[in-house]
Amino acid sequence: MLDDSNDTIFLGIGTLINRLVPSKPKKVVFSTGAGYGKLPRIQENKWKFYCVRGPRTAKALSIDPNLAITDGAALVATVDTLPTPKKRFSFGYMPHHLSLIKGPWHEIAKAANLKYVDATNDVDTVLREIASCEILITEAMHGAIVADALRIPWIPVRCYRGILEFKWNDWCESLGIQYVPITIPALWQIPPHVICNKFWPGKFCWRSNRRKREMILESFDRIKLNARAFLSEDAVFAEALERLQSSLALLKKNS
Repeated sequence: MLDDSNDTIFLGIGTLINRLVPSKPKKVVFSTGAGYGKLPRIQENKWKFYCVRGPRTAKALSIDPNLAITDGAALVATVDTLPTPKKRFSFGYMPHHLSLIKGPWHEIAKAANLKYVDATNDVDTVLREIASCEILITEAMHGAIVADALRIPWIPVRCYRGILEFKWNDWCESLGIQYVPITIPALWQIPPHVICNKFWPGKFCWRSNRRKREMILESFDRIKLNARAFLSEDAVFAEALERLQSSLALLKKNS
């Protein structure tokens, strides 16, 4: 279905609907969401919506609320070649990919007896690692989405202010779930008097201490003991998955 033509562009999984979308080509939208940046101008002859991630995206774009289904990553549940490893870990932890530069989370996860899931690994590795956990503690929304699709309970956390609540609520509301994240202490912080490029941090930009790590480990202990794990209801997820598949079939038919 996809080629190198610039006449039509495809907007799929992610938070992609904003002013950065080129105005000239026709846009085909399947399950993506809004949330980052200003909304684009929606011209009927330029946009074709098959579905969007959730009700908040549909409302923001003033499109048919019936187009709000759920995030397209839920389709991972239909993949026949999914890994089926034994549950080797009681809990896993998946930080947001932007948190990875702000400290050695793999070391923290190991100290907290958590399976560390790195969002920047290849797809098969990430799927296998999520599937090996009984419960996934996750700062990354798509960690929760994939876990939910694999019918693995998940616990949302947030460490840094960059976590966008709009997109979480958009997806959660599509499946009748509440977004109730647990705040854990930030591992490393940028001193207020230092300006640095967050994508290329020098050691001078960051500070942490042993007490901060102890606080984080204590937070994970409390989470494992007391936190509520979420999972969409089987019937609700099955209905959303069926609707996604119907929208996908229509997309294929029209392509």
